[in-house]
Amino acid sequence: MVTGKTPFLREDKIFYSNAGYSLDVSSLVMDVAIKSTESGYRVRNIKIEGYLCKTNCPSNTAFRGFGHPQAVAIMEDVVFKIANKLNIRSEKVREISLCQEGNVTPYGMKLVKCTIPELWEKCKSDSAYENRLKDIEQFNKNNKWKKRGIAMTASKYGIGFAVSFMNQGAALVNIYSDGSVLVAHGGIEMGQGLNTKLIQIASRVLGIPKEKIHTIGSSTREIPNTMVTAASMGTDLYGPAVKDACENLNKRLIPLKSEMPDATWEKLIFKAFFSRVQLSATGFNCPQKQNTDGAYDYFTYGVACSEVEIDVLTGESQVLQSNLYVDCGKSLNPAVDIGQIEGAFVQGLGMVTSENMEIDEKGRLNTCSPLGYKIPNIKSIPRKFIVKLLKNHDIVTNIYSSKSVGEPPLILSLSVLAAIKEAIQSARAQIGITGYFRLDCPATVQRIQEACGQQIKL
Repeated sequence: MVTGKTPFLREDKIFYSNAGYSLDVSSLVMDVAIKSTESGYRVRNIKIEGYLCKTNCPSNTAFRGFGHPQAVAIMEDVVFKIANKLNIRSEKVREISLCQEGNVTPYGMKLVKCTIPELWEKCKSDSAYENRLKDIEQFNKNNKWKKRGIAMTASKYGIGFAVSFMNQGAALVNIYSDGSVLVAHGGIEMGQGLNTKLIQIASRVLGIPKEKIHTIGSSTREIPNTMVTAASMGTDLYGPAVKDACENLNKRLIPLKSEMPDATWEKLIFKAFFSRVQLSATGFNCPQKQNTDGAYDYFTYGVACSEVEIDVLTGESQVLQSNLYVDCGKSLNPAVDIGQIEGAFVQGLGMVTSENMEIDEKGRLNTCSPLGYKIPNIKSIPRKFIVKLLKNHDIVTNIYSSKSVGEPPLILSLSVLAAIKEAIQSARAQIGITGYFRLDCPATVQRIQEACGQQIKL
């Protein structure tokens, strides 16, 4: 293929998905996977086809990331293959291929306020990547049965529902005569901090302490026709709806505030009740796409640097250090966002290192208990874990210029898989094996040990 006067190699990729015995959301997951393959890199020449395979396995639904992690795992392997072909480090390939401001995605979306290069430089500098790389090379020379690897990866995660009717959210805000406030919304709190952020938004708009505000579980009794809480869109959908309801209440209280400028919140509301001011308001949010030329509203960007150590003989692996840098825009709650980043990363750590599903010829899942299915535990967490947020003050998003952070950080766990490959490559080199090798995800102890080759000659 020729673009202008510069020739480029073309690489075709065909994705096959085990959809199980019924369709479920497999087609949507495949659609996201195809759009997400390039991740945080600019890929000029690639063709991707996706096929759903009907099998005798149980139907598959979505995992955190909705097809994105699987696609990016493939792209990182492409980077690894290119690096081996050119005999350079994978980080060099990634660095010269990073997405830049103004780049256009394969589906026609222009990148605006792209902070990946800035995140990359901060991560590379603060994590002391270059110095640690030298130390690792020396460590690997001095140790035969323990090998270390380090890798940096970049990601961009599209936020927004592609279907317009799904971009709607509603809220109900009630003020009671004692001054307490109840916020009801259509989102589902599942530990991601949605209630906390919506209480903060109400507190900010009404100008009262958040201790006076409470929430209840989502119910169609208060909020009918609720939309699915997915795609990291909870705060983006329901935050503006809460803001809208609170602003409606503020408008009704303006006359009393002018009459009672020094009154406390409790006295103001008590007076409003006896003045027959309506103290209940609904809010609605139906955002218009900010980028009409693309599939998403915006991207959440991130960069990670991870260092691992493997046991060449047993295949065991340990993450020694991970540095994560994420662009959250203007974070509504840095503590909640950092917690989400840490949780997503560790969940992804399980995906890339231990959570291996084994299905027999009859379609039955063999790894259906803790005896065979291994999730991360306290010892799996990086021994040194550093998370930092980049404040992107120029970005404009749905609510106070914050960015979604539920799913995007999981992609950063692929830096661990990339680092494991680097460590394995060092082990293979000491027995004279060089060049590209395939390591399927998850990188279990068995797969790592086999990839290291026959280290002891019988």
